[in-house]
Amino acid sequence: MAIDAREAAIKAKEYLQSLDVHTDPRTIQLEEVELSEDGMYWLITLSYISKDTPFYLGLVREYKIFKIDLQSGNVQSMKIKQLK
Repeated sequence: MAIDAREAAIKAKEYLQSLDVHTDPRTIQLEEVELSEDGMYWLITLSYISKDTPFYLGLVREYKIFKIDLQSGNVQSMKIKQLK
């Protein structure tokens, strides 16, 4: 049974938190939800404020794109999203 966009976003957030990246879970935000062109994956973009950023740079938001299998709900990949 296919998962919906909401479930995919939850899976992406859970995966990000499981990696123990240096972030406060309260700063994680859902930015984008997109179905891949082939219709097989959800592409979920999350952002968070990194605790690794030197204080003099201020609060820096980082962005990650998660590719979630539509059928299984498994995370297939995570990439850094570069802002233009």
